[in-house]
Amino acid sequence: MRLFYCCCTVIFCLCAWSCGGSGSSSNTVSEAQQTEFVYYNGPEPRTIDPGLLTDSYGAFLALNLFEGLTVWDAAAKTLLPGVAKSWSVSDDQLTYTFHLRQDARWSDGSPVTASHFVKAWNRVLNPDTQAGFATLLYPIRGARQLHQGATTDASTFGAKAIDNYTLVVELDAPIPYFLSLTADAVMLPINPDCLKKHGWAWTDPENIVVNGPYKLDDWQIGKWVDLKKNPRYWDTNNVQLGRVRALTAPPGEGILESYKSGGLHWTGPATQAVNADEWVKVGSDPGYRSFESLTTGYLVINTEAPPFDQLDIRQALAHAVDREAAAAPGQRVAIDHLVPKGLGGYTPAQGLQTDYELARKLLADAGYPGGKGFPPVEIASDTQDANVKAMEAVAKTWRDELGIEVNVYVREWRIHSSAMHEGNFQVARFAWAADYPDPSNFMEIFLGSSPLNPAHHRDSVFDDFFNEAQLTIDPASHNRLLNSAEKRLLELAPIVPLYQDTSRSLLSPAIKGFEDNVLNMHLLKHLSF
Repeated sequence: MRLFYCCCTVIFCLCAWSCGGSGSSSNTVSEAQQTEFVYYNGPEPRTIDPGLLTDSYGAFLALNLFEGLTVWDAAAKTLLPGVAKSWSVSDDQLTYTFHLRQDARWSDGSPVTASHFVKAWNRVLNPDTQAGFATLLYPIRGARQLHQGATTDASTFGAKAIDNYTLVVELDAPIPYFLSLTADAVMLPINPDCLKKHGWAWTDPENIVVNGPYKLDDWQIGKWVDLKKNPRYWDTNNVQLGRVRALTAPPGEGILESYKSGGLHWTGPATQAVNADEWVKVGSDPGYRSFESLTTGYLVINTEAPPFDQLDIRQALAHAVDREAAAAPGQRVAIDHLVPKGLGGYTPAQGLQTDYELARKLLADAGYPGGKGFPPVEIASDTQDANVKAMEAVAKTWRDELGIEVNVYVREWRIHSSAMHEGNFQVARFAWAADYPDPSNFMEIFLGSSPLNPAHHRDSVFDDFFNEAQLTIDPASHNRLLNSAEKRLLELAPIVPLYQDTSRSLLSPAIKGFEDNVLNMHLLKHLSF
């Protein structure tokens, strides 16, 4: 997920960067330091349970603790065999047969079997689980009906364990990116015996059983998560990093100084962890990396909270944003569409344009001329500096152009994420990063059936466009229908797109095997000193 579910990152207490006159650093790494790879993972994840993931920080860890049927290569361009050593696809592209490797083992020594995938997926689809990304399984026959409670008969589900090492998956319609889904965190297997024995505590370090290249060794809340090489992983001989420390709080001396001294090998997937002006200072450093990512930042409007349940008001707010001002603090690219550029073959729909006069007219038509009588508005944000400044820019424009009272409310990431999930907000900063390379990934959370629907907005027309797109075989028709769905969503304005994110980080020259990619997918098994 990556899924940067909110794609939020945190602000560090930064020390000034200085290294001679050039701003570069050698990032000297001693032989002793090469025994452990240290990076900043981002704020404390809500969970690492594959079925319950809602943010990218937990997903990043889960994808290194567990392994799915397929895995991405270092460049996130090619899907490689994971637990499935091979697979075949029927001529009509509806049936996938996965042949699992018999040397795949859980960390307790027991074999990983086809039934473990089926049970994990059924758990995700159980409405009682409240799995945020259950809709990713909808391409599988019967998945939608199970998740929406239309049936409780698991035999209708199109994923079947033929034997311990053969898994057959039947789809409702051909999905060209289905193998990408099998590499996503929501489709990871879980050990049913471990879950049954420990219940909700099954992911605690002393309980968890995993099948990936790393084991969970320690978790100090608010400090770090420690991973160590899993000797029972089928490909353990090719896993080079013996130990990994994923920081969930910034180094005390600041991220740049920690990197400079060699205490931090990678600044991590939390792109905006460093203030934009600090990145300018390190642009010449040999470890500096920068690229536009498949990540969109936007405002979410809670359509269940009056007066935001009125279309005129949402559209007024959408027409009264200065995207350039909101994008500037993070050096992001201002956009008015939900789906970012970079997905081949797809042209994003145009969103509502900045038009202050029209915004004021819409607000007046809704009964609030000049903003008079409009209730105070609170925009919620996580603590990341660039995000807070972006929301302050939005608030200023709404105050100046609409005459309404607006304040920015800042809260720690986990609280912000939970509050949004519970609908405890009026307007909030949100973002989404691609889990797989298809525009549908950016829209599926707005389906009426999605438990992750951040705006708590439902529209049957949008759902129909989206669902029809998922059933078409023709790529051009698929993209055309999704464009109609995106256009409909933007017109209804439960969200207001602001910017496409830029991924920046510093990586020690001592680290090999790392490749930048638009999915921001970095499996630790590909890295070495």
